[in-house]
Amino acid sequence: MGKTIIVTNSPGGGGAERTMNSLANLLHHNLVNVSLFPINIGEIDAVVPVCEVISPIRHWKDGLIPTINSFFVFRTKIVKASPQLVIANCELPELYSVFLPLRIKLVFVEHTSSPWRNRLLIGFLVRSLARLRNADWVLVSDHLESKRVFRKPISVIPNLISFNEHRLAEGNSPSSRLVFIGRLSYEKDPHLFLEIARLSGYSAIIIGSGVLIDELAAQSEKDNLSLRFTGHLKNPWAEIHRNDIIVITSRFEGDGLVLLEAISRNLPILVRDIPDLRRFGLPESNYFQTSDEATKKLFELTEASDSLKVPPSTIARILSTRNEQTILGLWVELIKRFTTP
Repeated sequence: MGKTIIVTNSPGGGGAERTMNSLANLLHHNLVNVSLFPINIGEIDAVVPVCEVISPIRHWKDGLIPTINSFFVFRTKIVKASPQLVIANCELPELYSVFLPLRIKLVFVEHTSSPWRNRLLIGFLVRSLARLRNADWVLVSDHLESKRVFRKPISVIPNLISFNEHRLAEGNSPSSRLVFIGRLSYEKDPHLFLEIARLSGYSAIIIGSGVLIDELAAQSEKDNLSLRFTGHLKNPWAEIHRNDIIVITSRFEGDGLVLLEAISRNLPILVRDIPDLRRFGLPESNYFQTSDEATKKLFELTEASDSLKVPPSTIARILSTRNEQTILGLWVELIKRFTTP
C-alpha cells in the first residue's frame, strides 16, 4: 500500500479528532503507511498518535489572510509527503484538501448529520469541487446517508471507541451530579443542560470549551447554579464518578460518541429525544424531550440512579458494531483500493 495521510482539525478537542487519532494508531500498528496531519494548533488528546505527525500550521480563528497563507503551507507539506490518499475529516480539512493535486485521491469522512451548517454555500462549493474530482465519502453511521445531496458516499465505517481505556474516578461522588461533555456550541445546546440543572437543583459539571462559554458562565451565575466548568480535558472520564448522570442535550448528532462511551462504562444517562439518538433504541426512561420531562425523571430516580442505566443486553447490541478488528479491516480494504497499483 502507498502512503495515506489523515487530516484532522486539531490534535484533540472533540470526538472526531479522538477517533481519527485512534484509527491512525491502529493502522500504524498494522503496518499501514499512515501519517496524521492536524491543521490547527490545539490541546493534546488523551489518545496520543504513535504514527508520524505533521506539525500543525494554524491557530484557531485566524483571520482570512493567515488562513490563506496556512492553506499554501498545508499544500506544500502534503505535496512534499507525496501521499496517494488523503482522508479528510470535517470542514476545514475538506476545504484545504479539495485543492490538492488531482493525482492525490480524496476520501472525506462524514461525522455529523448537519455538515457545513453555518456555511452552506461554501460547503456546497467545496463538495461540488470534490465531486468533480471524484472524491468519495465514508459515513460514520448509516443514518447520515441522506443528510446532504452534494456528496457521494462510498461506505459506512463506524468510529473506533476507546471504551474502558480511560477509567472513571474512583468510588462515588457524595451525591449524583449532572455531567455535560462536549463543545459549548449551538448543536450541543448546553443552555438546555443549564435549564435542567436549574429546575432539578442538582450539582453539575460542564466538561468542554467553545464559543458559548461566556454566555453559559453568566447564566450560571445569574441562576446561582451549583455548576463547575472544567474546560477541555484530555480525559473527561477521570472527572466522573459511577453515580454521576451523563446528560446529552444535542440538537443533532453524528455518531453519538459521548453516548457510546458513557454506556460502555455503565453510567446513568439522560438523552435528548432526537432522531440521531433515537436510532440507538434505548429504553424510554433514558429519553427526554423537554427540560421539564428530564427534571421529572431526575426527581423519580432511586439513590443509585439505576433506572437511568442502560440494560446490559442493549449495551451489547449497540456496541457489537464497534469491533476493532472489523473496523480495521474495512479501513484497510478501502485504503488498499486507492493506494495499491
